[in-house]
Amino acid sequence: MTDKITMGKEYKDRVTGFTGIAVATTTFLHGCRRIGLQPVVNKAGEMPESMQFDEPQLEATGDSPKTGFQTP
Repeated sequence: MTDKITMGKEYKDRVTGFTGIAVATTTFLHGCRRIGLQPVVNKAGEMPESMQFDEPQLEATGDSPKTGFQTP
């Protein structure tokens, strides 16, 4: 990942295929940066759990940041 992560933008993890909106950033003492991705609400109306990924594994899937409550 060469571009800076933008909160609210959609990303996909290259390893697992998990897709979600960037909602959190954690920077560890030795420089490792993890990004929290929150998937959209599923068809049952449930909010899936967010997951954390290493920044270099992520690729942008959308052009503009998402805001508000996302539904399928």
